[in-house]
Parts: sequence; structure tokens; C-alpha cells
Amino acid sequence: MPLEIADDFGGHPASLVLFSPPGGVGLVVTGGGEGFMRYMLVTMAENRLVIEAAAQISALPWHRGYAEVLHFIYGAEATPATLPNHLHWLTDEVEDIAAMGYILVEDTAFTQIVCTVFGDMEEHNGHLIHAITEANIASVIDGWGNGK
Repeated sequence: MPLEIADDFGGHPASLVLFSPPGGVGLVVTGGGEGFMRYMLVTMAENRLVIEAAAQISALPWHRGYAEVLHFIYGAEATPATLPNHLHWLTDEVEDIAAMGYILVEDTAFTQIVCTVFGDMEEHNGHLIHAITEANIASVIDGWGNGK
């Protein structure tokens, strides 16, 4: 049975990084582009790779002179934040991201979820601390074979 990629993982292939999550089940895919960085916990469901959880940092348009950053979470319990009044002009963009299942959160909640779900990279000077292992890849493949 062919493997189906069910979600758009974003980024260009050269910007994607794979590593093992702290729990050891699935793969973490990170990708970035101009103005955003995304972490995704990818697992198997039936014969599809799916994004179980994600965290996204969106930098506001730098060319407009703003130095604001918005933090979004997908697939994890989080308390929604309110878009600051001075960023009211981004309401439509935030609603578009929310329509995809992402929740706008405060930066402290974002950091806590990223550390828990994807691993604490700041503690190790930004290095990815969970190497891809055969056991980790096997857990994804086993999940595929078991219809998970």
C-alpha cells in the first residue's frame, strides 16, 4: 500500500529538519520560511502521515516596520490569547490560521508546549537533541502496519 502524505508540511526541502520527539513516538518536522517557523509532530494514521500537533511562530511583516511575533498551537491543549488591539489589522490573517485549527497563544504557553511536545532546544544552545533512530522510524512504520 503506498504511503499518502495527508498534510502540507510547509517549507522547502532544504529547510526541513527531522528529529525524534521527547516521547519517542513519531517524528518532529521543523520548517521555516520568510516570516514563520513551524514545528510539527508527525505520526501515522492508517496509511497516512498526519500532523498530530504543531507550533508556529509568525513574524509580522518586517517591511512594514513591525517587530511583533504571533504564536500559534495546533493539536495541543492551550488557552487562547487575544490579538492585541494595536494589531487589529491582522484579524483576518489570525482568523484564517484559526480556520486551519491553530490557536493564538501567549509566548509563555507556546514555549511550554514546544518544550513538552517537541523538546527543549534552547537548553542545548538550539541544537536538536533527539536524534532520529531506527527504533523511532520503526515505531512510525509499525503504526502504519497496525492501522494507527
